[in-house]
Amino acid sequence: MSVNVVMQASTCRSGLRFLKPIHSFSSQGACQLAAPQQNQNLDLPHRLHVSLEALERSRTSLHDFCISHFMFHGLDPSNHEHNFKYLPVLAFTEAYVYEVDVEYEKALKKMQDIHDPVNDVDPFYGLKLELAARNLWTDRMANELLKGCHYLKLEQSICRSGPEDQISILDARRALEFKSADYKLLNLLLYKMRGEEVNEFHFGFLELSNLLVELADNLSDYEEDVKDNSFNIVRVFYKVYGPKLGSQMLAEYISAVKLRFEEKLNKLEPELREKFPIRYQEELSRGKSIAEIWEVPPFIDETPYSALVSSK
Repeated sequence: MSVNVVMQASTCRSGLRFLKPIHSFSSQGACQLAAPQQNQNLDLPHRLHVSLEALERSRTSLHDFCISHFMFHGLDPSNHEHNFKYLPVLAFTEAYVYEVDVEYEKALKKMQDIHDPVNDVDPFYGLKLELAARNLWTDRMANELLKGCHYLKLEQSICRSGPEDQISILDARRALEFKSADYKLLNLLLYKMRGEEVNEFHFGFLELSNLLVELADNLSDYEEDVKDNSFNIVRVFYKVYGPKLGSQMLAEYISAVKLRFEEKLNKLEPELREKFPIRYQEELSRGKSIAEIWEVPPFIDETPYSALVSSK
């Protein structure tokens, strides 16, 4: 099956952003995260607070997650019993992430530094404590949260870099991969709630599919992200390689990811290989054709926007 048919990707999905990275994350993905302790200070706004706004903002991501991931757990997103059994925990978790996201956006707009806190309270501590109390917290989930925190630091570094600052393409690619940490966290939660071991092949396949969705979003949102000084992989390729070579190198990167995705798609179980493309057909947004989705946008001179950001 052609990846062009499969990847009629949704371009309205929001990725994960984190307020404060708590622990270090190595390039090999190893991490150390202490288990939640009952005596940690919880006098902070994020203790277990989830607003209606956060719930509303998380709806699109939750819908997309259920449509794309439930089938890999033998679940039907249109089945009310399946939804009501698992959605309370999934919805609370995603909304909690969005609640922290609101605070991060405020800090980023004010150009405030996002520090690696030594003595600060973990803004996700309440979420971890709640999941641990239900025997749902795992070290692997902690690792996904750390990847999301690492995305934040990479995003901050890239977005605040000046014309003379060097940016690593590898860091930008890692940031794009880490941006979907919330989906991986939700997927791990679903395995844990169902009492099943993680299917590593399915998990890796869905990681690639999420990466392609993020790529489609970045291509579509390039101009808007330039104006907002938001992280976008297109901006990085143009800054590192220049307008002409940057477009070519980005197209090669996208093709390589699509090829890896198609190889895994062809190895899926027949039922999943038949069902999964429907997700993208149903979630196609903004009225774009397949060719338009994967078209690398033309270079934008960021100089006027950089001056505007610097003056704030």
